[in-house]
Parts: sequence; C-alpha cells; structure tokens
Amino acid sequence: MCSASCSPCDHGSPAAGRQSVHGVPMAPPRCPPGQAACVVRTGAGAGVLCIKASRVSGRGRLLGQDRAAQALLARARVALALLKARAAHRHLAAAVFDAVDIQLQVTPDPASRLHCEAWPVSPAQARDGDLALFLALASLFSGRPLRGGLVCAAAVDARGQLQRAGDAALAVAAALQAGRHTLLLPLKSRPALELACGPALRCLWLATVDEALREALPESGTVVLGATAAG
Repeated sequence: MCSASCSPCDHGSPAAGRQSVHGVPMAPPRCPPGQAACVVRTGAGAGVLCIKASRVSGRGRLLGQDRAAQALLARARVALALLKARAAHRHLAAAVFDAVDIQLQVTPDPASRLHCEAWPVSPAQARDGDLALFLALASLFSGRPLRGGLVCAAAVDARGQLQRAGDAALAVAAALQAGRHTLLLPLKSRPALELACGPALRCLWLATVDEALREALPESGTVVLGATAAG
C-alpha cells in the first residue's frame, strides 16, 4: 500500500521554478529534510516517485513503511553504509546512527501519473532509487533540505560510483513531464544523452555520490550529522 503523496512544498509541482513576483522568477520550493525524488521504471513506463526518510528513537534499524519501501531496504543499507563511511572520514561517531531507527516511505509525486504500488517489480528496478536514497538520508542527518527541483536517475555501487539505471532518455522525458528542472544523471550516460537536455531541463552529469552531494546540498561541502531523533 502506498503512503500519502509528497507534501505540498514538494518540488514536483508543475509550477515549481516558474513562479514569479513582479516578473522576477522565484526559487523552486524545498521539501523538509529527508526527501528526495527519483525516476523509476515500471511495466507501464517511467515516472517520478518520492522517497522520504525520517528517524525515531531506536537502535539503528532501517524500516519500510510501505510495500515499495520494504523492497528498497537492501539498497538503503548500501546507501547508509556509504553515508556512514563519509561520516567516519569527518570524525563523526557511529552512535549518531545507532541511536535511531530510520523509517522509509515511497510516495507518489503529485505531478507524475505513476502510482507507487507499481514499483519496484524486480531487484534491477529497485536500483532506480539508489541515488535518491543516499541523498534523502544525507538530507535527513544534515537537517537541510535538498536543492529545489531535483530528481535523480542513477544507480549507485558499493564504492559510491554512479551507474546507469534503465533508459536515460526515458528519465529525461519523465523528469520533464513531472515539472522538474534539474536531473542528476551518471556521467556514463552523457555521450548518448547530452542533446536530449534542453532549456527546460538542466542535466548534471556526475561520477560519484560525493559530487551529487555537493550539487544537492550546496550550502556546505560537509554533511554535519545531528543526533537528535524525533519521537
């Protein structure tokens, strides 16, 4: 069963990034920390879904709050391990993670026609959410929202390298249909797709999760993890 749709602040609104005051464009709205969007594949085609991460007092568990989120738990463990490795590099204690449980939800994007119960139907399709999982967790523990208007279309390996996730041309079409204006893609997709991105969609070609982190959380090059848990 699906969770509720993305919050009204979500940057998937078709009007996101195109609002203006007296003719001056406004920055796209941001979601609360812990939310990221991704392009996913189903038997019905591609669309955009939102991944939401939240934390409660616990003992370091990852918990899926709906069927789609439960299917992502193995991929979420990889994302969390990558985030922990970067925290250790900055001399942050593992207790920051061990004192909380992380709850994951997959929700429909208001501007996308895709329903979250249609995904994932295979382990390969679950990889579509890899980069969004990593960024949602980084956003959650940093306490900062991601840059508005972002959507991810990349798998991530155990070393933090971005890999292709499905047909990147479909990802471009799905991002445009959902009203997103910035698409994070693996650098390996660039030769085949560079001409597909036009004025309505900015494509960022990235090699690693570290590069994605710098683009998605631009205020600081360092993720400062907080230990306070809700509930």
